[in-house]
Amino acid sequence: MAEHRNIVKSTAEYTRSYENLRGIDLSDHSPDAQRRFAYLENMYVDYEGGGSVESIPGFRKIATLKERINRIYSQRYNGKEYLIIHAGTKLYRLNVEERDSGNEPVCIADGLLDTRSCGGILGNRLFILDGEKFTTVKDDGTAKIFDKKGTDSYIPTAYRDCEEAEARNLLTHQFCQYYTIKSAPDISYSTPTLIFSIIDYEEKLCSVSGIGINLRGNLHIPSCVLIGGNKYKVIEIADGAFSGKTGILEVYTSYNLRKIGKRAFAGCTGLKTVIVSDSVEIIDTGCFDDCAALDFIYVGRGMKKFGNQPFARCPALKEIQYASSLDDYQLIENVPSLENLAVTVNAKYGYAKFNVPVFGRVSQVYSVTVDGESVEYTYNSQTQCVVLECNDRDAMIGKTLEIRGIFIPDEGQGFLSTEMGKSIDSRSAVLGCKCSCVFDGRLFLSGNPLLPGVIFYSSKSENGSAYPPYFGAKNYIFDGVGGHPVTSLLSLGDRLLVFKGGDDGSGSIFYHEKEIHDGKDGYPVKFVRNGISATSDSCSFDGEAVFVGSSGICASVNNGTDSAFISRRSEKISRLLATQDSEKIRLTEWKGYLVVACGSKFFLADSRSKYRYGDDYLSEWYYLSDIGAYENDRRIYKYASKAKEGYTIRQNPPEKVSATVLSRKNEFSGIDYYTVENGEAYAVNPTDEYEGGSFYPATEVFALGDLLFFGTDFGHICLFNNDKRGVAPTFIEDNTDFSAEEYESKMGNTIHPYYYSFDRHRVKYLLATVPDNCGIPYLEKISVRGSLTLKFKCMSDGEIAVKVKTDKSGMKELCKIKTGALDFYCLNFSNLSIAPFGYSTLSLNEYERGWIDKQYILCAEGYCSPIGIHSLSYRYKIKGKIKNK
Repeated sequence: MAEHRNIVKSTAEYTRSYENLRGIDLSDHSPDAQRRFAYLENMYVDYEGGGSVESIPGFRKIATLKERINRIYSQRYNGKEYLIIHAGTKLYRLNVEERDSGNEPVCIADGLLDTRSCGGILGNRLFILDGEKFTTVKDDGTAKIFDKKGTDSYIPTAYRDCEEAEARNLLTHQFCQYYTIKSAPDISYSTPTLIFSIIDYEEKLCSVSGIGINLRGNLHIPSCVLIGGNKYKVIEIADGAFSGKTGILEVYTSYNLRKIGKRAFAGCTGLKTVIVSDSVEIIDTGCFDDCAALDFIYVGRGMKKFGNQPFARCPALKEIQYASSLDDYQLIENVPSLENLAVTVNAKYGYAKFNVPVFGRVSQVYSVTVDGESVEYTYNSQTQCVVLECNDRDAMIGKTLEIRGIFIPDEGQGFLSTEMGKSIDSRSAVLGCKCSCVFDGRLFLSGNPLLPGVIFYSSKSENGSAYPPYFGAKNYIFDGVGGHPVTSLLSLGDRLLVFKGGDDGSGSIFYHEKEIHDGKDGYPVKFVRNGISATSDSCSFDGEAVFVGSSGICASVNNGTDSAFISRRSEKISRLLATQDSEKIRLTEWKGYLVVACGSKFFLADSRSKYRYGDDYLSEWYYLSDIGAYENDRRIYKYASKAKEGYTIRQNPPEKVSATVLSRKNEFSGIDYYTVENGEAYAVNPTDEYEGGSFYPATEVFALGDLLFFGTDFGHICLFNNDKRGVAPTFIEDNTDFSAEEYESKMGNTIHPYYYSFDRHRVKYLLATVPDNCGIPYLEKISVRGSLTLKFKCMSDGEIAVKVKTDKSGMKELCKIKTGALDFYCLNFSNLSIAPFGYSTLSLNEYERGWIDKQYILCAEGYCSPIGIHSLSYRYKIKGKIKNK
């Protein structure tokens, strides 16, 4: 670079050189500003192709679904990658390896909402939410949409053996409860309205002291009872508890019961059958006195003592059925007083009536099975118990009861109360979320406009695996107070970032980290960064959390402590983004670039070329335009230059045919194209270029490794052509004399110019250097004739128009460099050199006088006309001080 001292010599020549040219970001803030462009359009640095600034390869259309692309996902199966495309109301699946086969994506589901969806991969499944439904896609491509009632959602085991197991699922009101029968009395039935009296508060023991109704039927004494929310063992029937209850027909006791008190059933003249469980040790004095109808009693093996005359005035009772041996029976205290009764030892009694508690606020029980087999049952909603009977109580031991039912919806409780004072059902609370991410092996969801600040996360099933659709009622976080909505979620290392927006700029970022308490996972807030409004998408880029904020593209930078600072990533790009709808901006990382997609405009930030300015780390930016696909466009035809039998060759034809083009088969089974003008049939040839039609801008962008896809409003799926490096176009491969080895030797690993088109349409490429005064804004300069030297990338069939602009003379076109046919004019061929590594250097005749600052513009608008620039330099002299005119 030239250096100017106090004395400037008008005869001296100074050199200005632009090398290692970069993007356009914040050029006025950097000491090497002259190496940046003032403007770049559809240009970037292709690091695989040599690192010079060159036109980006175009993109091609690989599928058209004719419905808006709402989201693009990917899924891996058997070592192959598949795109899962949400288009309109459908889901499609496309094998990425077959992207150019011409096969349309396969529809795997229909019935989603036609709106932008969110989701993530957990295990081998993709989970998608559309605001109303939950769709799961297995890795083999089979998909299932959960119905509106949530009957296909994960049904949690709410209780197992009366102990709480899994939280209820917000996506369904259904539940499952299991109970393994260790002994028959564990689930003994309880007659409603029994009255209990606490015997021991510490040991939690109680007795049955009576009943609140005039019972007519069978009496069942439970083994346990809930009193004040605590579980008490029922160990005793109090003295006289049921005395005179003539409506009692049968009595069944439980296995926690130890004693039946004095005259407990005296005067129960309707009582016929008594079953005494193995746990009962004492039947006290006069227990069954004056039970005239009693004709059957079964006594368990635990009996130790009979009171005086327990069966007095029981004329129908002739025999006692005893569960154990005769020797054991004779050891029972006061047995001799029962000599008038025969005894049958080693007796068995199989009938049992079970009372299985159902926990929670239940509206319905719809299924009961025993070891998987359905059984008859009744559900008592007052006692919240399932009642079932069996004829072999011992056969029930070890079996597992499964009870399925429906909880009463807990609408309007806790976080389900919206700030508008309204309630929302739990399923809509989860499915109404707009953003998602996978963190710590769980799916996190948020962004429900009715529940700002609520973040749900998927629960783990009993086997320890996180499995949506299971969002436990306890698995949620509440970030912030007020109505600021969550705009995006991002998993970055060991942190979960929750971005919140706000029209007044008073948003925030909540940083969560995983903690384990009592064996359970939790995600408390580590710290909060306030005063930062996030308006749209976020992604991980270059190890940082990048997001769309109210001030443009920003990043949350971890400084190694329990906090982070926020820095802007570009000032100029923020100005351009200010004209865009921030809610439609999409972010993704692709091959070292941050892609900021805004409809038909894409911005690329280069992670390999950045610098620091104050507290901000600034990247070099590149701008892509016309990103989208066409429908109903028309092929361009050109007049033939060689004679064809039966057709006329037009003299001095225009660049393209504007008249109607006709076609007909020829004798060689080919097709001739022609147009009829003034009665003459002129031969024309089709080109690969198209024009016109309806343009549909990009709606979604998705990066999969080195592949960059995007979708449009019309359902186009397009792919940038970087994957065509080293690939010959079809029209070349179809030639009979095509040699892959020869093609590789000539083209190497470069991208053929054929692929530098945007869906077969021409596109504008433009580079403009920064207006430069050479560091001396107070002196006029003179360009040295013929000193302008360009070093550009050799690209066959490329064309560059070179222009110069000064403050004095405005814009001038110097020349056009056509690299394909070497059709140069206004060039100094004596300075032309062909570099062995793909660069050409040449000199141009540029002569400008009396300018203060100057810039160069290089542009191309040809079809399949790639360009590239490596460096630019020129020499100048000092003319003198600025003269006032």
